[in-house]
Amino acid sequence: MAALERDDEAEQALRKAIELQPTLPEPHYVLGRLLMNGERSDEGKRELEIFKELHDRRDGEDHRRGRIATLNRQGLLLLEQGKPLNAIVLFERAMELGPREGSVHANKALALMEIGNVEGALPLLERAIELGGDEEAFGEILVRARAQIPR
Repeated sequence: MAALERDDEAEQALRKAIELQPTLPEPHYVLGRLLMNGERSDEGKRELEIFKELHDRRDGEDHRRGRIATLNRQGLLLLEQGKPLNAIVLFERAMELGPREGSVHANKALALMEIGNVEGALPLLERAIELGGDEEAFGEILVRARAQIPR
């Protein structure tokens, strides 16, 4: 009897956790296993399917973020090696994957400034500041870029 009460309490706690954070995969997994053990296999399978979907989605997002960071780092290395056109290609690919990554916008702006396209860099720097990140550094680059535009 005490084991059943503990299972009921655990189920209630897990359902509350899912209610509070429905996109967190782990409570779905634990609830699914609990239901499967308690001979409620259909409900348990459903929770395990939800777990798998949420887990796969999170893994995909982690991979995307890692790819953005890698492209950004590689672009910076190319910029340091004096290859701004190649760097721009990588920054553009990173921007396709992460259009809300301020640092990628700022780095592409730096590469554009390197090839003399200061006017093309301005909207990217403004967007970088808007998106957030290292706003102070982005702002300093923006001031530098504006100073390079002939009046």
